[in-house]
Amino acid sequence: MPHAPPDTSAPPPALSPPAERLHGLDACRAVAMLLGVFVHAAIPYQTHGGGGWAFDDPAESAWITAAIHVLHSFRMPLFFLLAGFFAALLVERRGVRGLLVNRGARLGVPLLLGMLTISPLCGLAWAIAAGELEHVTPAGLAREVTGFWHLWFLRDLLVLVAACGLVAWAVPRRWLRAAGDRVAAAVLHPLGGVPAAAVLIGWTLLLHPWWGLRDPGAWPRWENLLHHGLWFGVGACLWPHRGRLRATLGRRWAWLAAFGGVAAGANLWVAERMFALGGFELGSPGEEPRWLGLAARGTYALMAAALVLAFVGAFVRHASRPNTAARYVSDASYWAYLIHFPLVVAAGRAAAGLAVPPEAKVLLVLGAVCPVLLVTYALLVRRTLIGRILNGPARVTQRAAGRGPRGGAAAV
Repeated sequence: MPHAPPDTSAPPPALSPPAERLHGLDACRAVAMLLGVFVHAAIPYQTHGGGGWAFDDPAESAWITAAIHVLHSFRMPLFFLLAGFFAALLVERRGVRGLLVNRGARLGVPLLLGMLTISPLCGLAWAIAAGELEHVTPAGLAREVTGFWHLWFLRDLLVLVAACGLVAWAVPRRWLRAAGDRVAAAVLHPLGGVPAAAVLIGWTLLLHPWWGLRDPGAWPRWENLLHHGLWFGVGACLWPHRGRLRATLGRRWAWLAAFGGVAAGANLWVAERMFALGGFELGSPGEEPRWLGLAARGTYALMAAALVLAFVGAFVRHASRPNTAARYVSDASYWAYLIHFPLVVAAGRAAAGLAVPPEAKVLLVLGAVCPVLLVTYALLVRRTLIGRILNGPARVTQRAAGRGPRGGAAAV
């Protein structure tokens, strides 16, 4: 992916020294991961069905449905954009070999260990919640070791990191820099940034159903890799221009968020028209009315692009200073996302029989699960070998916020 050659000139004024942690983008990455916990807690309460969830809950909420749809549009694109940004950082500072070694440790080892431990727990929680107790056997749980569940993002990210390393090794740097400069100039343009990002990446939505990306699948889907890979590439293109983020996206993040909200409203209106015509039954491009299909994908692309850029801008502008509590949550977010799924499924099943509104059930599930995530991080992860695997030695041993030697977000 595009990245900058080593820069021997003085760093831009807006750029922190290389030894400092990039607090704003680190917090942004953490929020992108933690929003996934909310999404999985909220899925059973969608108005158009629980999305093939383990259990049915009669409680439904249009607000929750809209929130999940909007979050799906930009949460993973935001995560992959930040992954590309920090992959370019690693290539510049440590080279291709350093990128592959770092990401192999930070992504590959957790994926392998997660498949051996977390995946069977996911299968166990799912089977119990679904009432499929015949699957709760040693052999049945052993089969889950080959499943990815919510860990698919590590699998796909490893593929993109390998592709990034290959491109960085094979393509001359001056070509990468020239292409990256053009992409960054387009995305950071004050008026054309959102349309540019929407066009650059939105055409891949023609390969997917009208409501968004396909299910991640048991193995990487090339359509999903293409979509997320383009976001990864945009992030890599932004790394050489990191000193401009605050003056561009940071200055107009509120306008970007407002535009994203308008695009989201338009997309939700189109979605209602789609559901009136068949909804999820219109599962392939071309099965829906042509103009509605184009409208759904066009507004989805604009919504995703605007909200991704708005989140980056907001965190660069308002979360760039060291904060001990924010750093703790950022450090804990990786662990929290890795282990949350079986806990959310179990807590959601326990709340299914409660006669309370669906919004209250989501809060109850999160209120039960989040303390477990934070306490287990503090007791089992933070200053242990697991913490060093997930967050790197610097993040485990440094007490003062913001004094990690290589930038905190680069470690994950």
